[in-house]
Amino acid sequence: MLKNTSQTTKWAIGSAALVVVILLYVLWANPSTPPADFLEARIAAVGAVNNLAQLVDNSLANLEKVDTFTKNENDIEAQNLIGFEFQQRAEKQNAALRLALQLDQMAKTAPSIRSSRARTYAVQSITSGVAMVSRIISYNNNLDQLFTAIQQKIQYKNQPNPTNIRALSANLNADAKAINGLSKEFNDALAQFDKEYGIK
Repeated sequence: MLKNTSQTTKWAIGSAALVVVILLYVLWANPSTPPADFLEARIAAVGAVNNLAQLVDNSLANLEKVDTFTKNENDIEAQNLIGFEFQQRAEKQNAALRLALQLDQMAKTAPSIRSSRARTYAVQSITSGVAMVSRIISYNNNLDQLFTAIQQKIQYKNQPNPTNIRALSANLNADAKAINGLSKEFNDALAQFDKEYGIK
């Protein structure tokens, strides 16, 4: 009787151990949920990326308005809008900082993502986000130079303006195009990440 009990116990332990091994393999190969810390940072980062993209679009729209105002010699409206954009610079900087902080958290928690494919998509999104922050810095600098040049042109109409406004506009548009492209890459990578976990 004791012998049968011992064999049954060993069988039960062996079966339990096998179940544990199978469960660990399943969880490792295809975990049901991503790390909570990564998900939290990812949600905040998406909001920051979309906010930055919207701020850039708004700036470009205002730049077109300033151009129209200056062509129509509506200098007061042009200067008011330029002043508004200078004030918005701090908002864009803060938005970029918030994004950088969330990307840092994503980078720290990404190694704990067990699915290799999901981890690859996570890294791709982080890379795009970091490039976006870098491009925002360039965008802000070009925007400041451009609006300053336009403001000087308005104030000193009869004097030559040494700043190449056309070149600055081209640089600004290139930055904006890159930022929007990186925003799309970021969101696309995370969409693929979500598919790995069935997140909708």
